[in-house]
Amino acid sequence: YKEEHLNEIFENLHPQENVRTINKIPLSGDEIKSKEARLKRTKKAILKFIGLIDDNTPEGLYKDIETPVISFCFSGGSYRAMVSSIGFLKSCHEMKLLDCVTYMIGLS
Repeated sequence: YKEEHLNEIFENLHPQENVRTINKIPLSGDEIKSKEARLKRTKKAILKFIGLIDDNTPEGLYKDIETPVISFCFSGGSYRAMVSSIGFLKSCHEMKLLDCVTYMIGLS
């Protein structure tokens, strides 16, 4: 990692000021706890994925940085959609991208 790159990239990021709501209904306490725990893991994974840190980077350099929420949504309803989704997930796993994802959902 290069500390000057971390500082330059994260200089303008600010902590989230309010909780996001869906249809004006606040997230439940359990969902907030789950999301916070997941974002802690995804933050490190995202920074590793884009090459800004490695396993030896002190958490203090990036602990106050807001983590983006990355979600995958898969189309469903057919065998072709299922095969496409599985192929996408397999490729993401091989690239070590799945640890960067906060939510996944399948639609039918």
